[in-house]
Amino acid sequence: MTGPYQSLLKELPVRGAVMQDISELYGLFLVNTCKLTKGEDSASGELIVNLVEQGSGITIGGSDGNNVRIEFGLTQIEREIEMHPRYRPGAGGAKEQTAESLAAIERKLEDENSETFEAGSAAEELYTKRRRGQRTYILFAPVVTQRTGSPTKPKTFGGGKIENPPDTPSGTSDYAWLKTDDRIIYPGEIDVWDRVEEWTGAEYWDEETYS
Repeated sequence: MTGPYQSLLKELPVRGAVMQDISELYGLFLVNTCKLTKGEDSASGELIVNLVEQGSGITIGGSDGNNVRIEFGLTQIEREIEMHPRYRPGAGGAKEQTAESLAAIERKLEDENSETFEAGSAAEELYTKRRRGQRTYILFAPVVTQRTGSPTKPKTFGGGKIENPPDTPSGTSDYAWLKTDDRIIYPGEIDVWDRVEEWTGAEYWDEETYS
């Protein structure tokens, strides 16, 4: 064992007495790392327990980053149908709209007789979707979640700003990232705090809005 109680435990008998003494430290120290090495005979071995003093500010897991867990997943973002890459002006989609065609669609939705669209045209396709009530579409966006354990209450730094996550899944190099969550969790059963940060990727995030 390493830490402040190393010299004390060296002087104690093995097995029960050592375990009893360790139990008395509950609430004072947290287990940082454990390493078990098998002895020369099958009946013996060496257990090294590294302790972190409660409230010391040392992050569980040490410098090798074992305390940090990163997850990749998907979430749903709802956006207006006009913003779909197929229709969005300037996106180069198959049915790309213009400011004029979008205005004409709105006029025809208000007054059926105000406009006439050519069959199969970009405006006719989008108008048909809008007329049947399709105002939005679901974008399945990648999410990066980082969970960090700490023996002390961590600080959060908010979200709502464009920034890159610590790691990204393959195939998302062209995505823009927005920090969409930063919260702390105290499980209660063990004296360890969890900080949960999330970044959501999308084809674009408005830089003026999320700067």
